[in-house]
Amino acid sequence: MKIAHVTQDDSNGGASLAAYRLHQGMLAKGLDSTFFVKYKSRMAANVVEANLQLNLRQKIRRKWLNKRNLTFDLVNSGDNPHLLYSIYSPYDRLHEELAGFDVINFHWISGFIDLPSLFKGLSSQQKVVWTLHDTAAITGACHYFHHCSEYTKQCGSCYQIHSEEKVGLSHQSWLRKKHFYQSLSQNQLSFVTPSQWLKNCASASSLTKNITTYHIPNGINTEEFRPLEIDIRESRKCLGISEGKIVLLIIQKGEQELYNALEKLDSKEQIIVLEMGAPTRKIHNLVETINLGTITSFELKRLVYNLADVFVLPSPIDNYPNTLLESFGCATPALASSVGGIPEIVKDQERGWLYDFYSQTELPQKLEALSDMKDQFYTLGQNCRQWVIGNTTIELQAERYQSLYQELLKN
Repeated sequence: MKIAHVTQDDSNGGASLAAYRLHQGMLAKGLDSTFFVKYKSRMAANVVEANLQLNLRQKIRRKWLNKRNLTFDLVNSGDNPHLLYSIYSPYDRLHEELAGFDVINFHWISGFIDLPSLFKGLSSQQKVVWTLHDTAAITGACHYFHHCSEYTKQCGSCYQIHSEEKVGLSHQSWLRKKHFYQSLSQNQLSFVTPSQWLKNCASASSLTKNITTYHIPNGINTEEFRPLEIDIRESRKCLGISEGKIVLLIIQKGEQELYNALEKLDSKEQIIVLEMGAPTRKIHNLVETINLGTITSFELKRLVYNLADVFVLPSPIDNYPNTLLESFGCATPALASSVGGIPEIVKDQERGWLYDFYSQTELPQKLEALSDMKDQFYTLGQNCRQWVIGNTTIELQAERYQSLYQELLKN
């Protein structure tokens, strides 16, 4: 069985990271796995960069696509990062490079794979699995629909692009996707979702309710992300963290929500915030803050997770965050919003704390209460670690995917 994992790149973003971990897990099992990407940065023999040289016909096709999608591009260039997704690309000969694989597993493919031409070029024996890392495949246009339910109907009047047109951009995109999905033969495409929440969404979508969807959670290497046998107090001193402080960790997502909550706190002096990534909100104006910048080394990430008391994830929407699994692997509990697939990872009062994202008071109240729950941090952290070991290791994930591939190839 030859497997190709197809995604935009091999190192940037949560989807690429999750896909590469799965690829590594399959290699560790002795499976024949190739990582097929648009942009390659890892110097590994089993990471293959697609041949993206365009012939004259494809260059003309690219111009045509760019002209047709100009309005989409203008919307995308605004302040909304969740829009828009097209099923077309100028790279319409990639099925030739993927001809030798039994299973083709899509991950993040926006702007890379031209879906209609690829499916027309594949043999009937080849199976395609699409791991959904967001909702782009099941909606007319958006990567996350937030509170909107139009994707269960036929998309239109899209609030994310400030459009009241029932047959506007999102509906036009929905029609193109509908035509594509209807062109597929039975069992030609299967979905996998990391969260049960997204599986339910795919089943409710007006586009994809008839496509078989499986649920396989993301996995992490629990040896890479583990509790460190170090003196945490001494390590914190190296960063200038005073003893007795509650150390919160945030990794960019939801910074505005954390900022708003911290503004409401009475006892700000009890908290210090560690930030990973480039800050977008001036949290340091409210509480003591240490910005660690962008960290790509898992060894450094592991150390930061170990230094934190609580990982804070005030996300407006999320699927099955890698960061939560990494934090739990390091025995650090989380305070997170109860949206999307997050409650499938964070069990309130057992593996951290959940709060209602749309409440104006719950997050500040939970932050305020942390000072009275310091003695729970260790126990909850151990619960987190044991849950990850039992449910979301990379070994379990690879086994589940292997079983799925084998089952699909029988049909």
